Amino acid sequence: MNKKVNTKDQFTEAYLEYYPLAYNIIYAKLGNIDETEDICQEVFLLHHKKIAEVENIRKWIYGVFRNLLFRHFDNLKKERYR
Repeated sequence: MNKKVNTKDQFTEAYLEYYPLAYNIIYAKLGNIDETEDICQEVFLLHHKKIAEVENIRKWIYGVFRNLLFRHFDNLKKERYR
């Protein structure tokens, strides 16, 4: 039971600290509020699932949203050439 409380506290702390940073960086790249919120949601859903595996939260979150942005731009490129 203590493990769950600790995990919940870790997630809440990471969300409160890193969501604004992630949001601002992603929005600066996309310029679209809805897409930014979708990617941020995906970042933190993945973090919630993998919280026990994450050692450096800042580095992990940055890497995940970077990869999701790359995937987003790849999908846009593929749609453009259909």
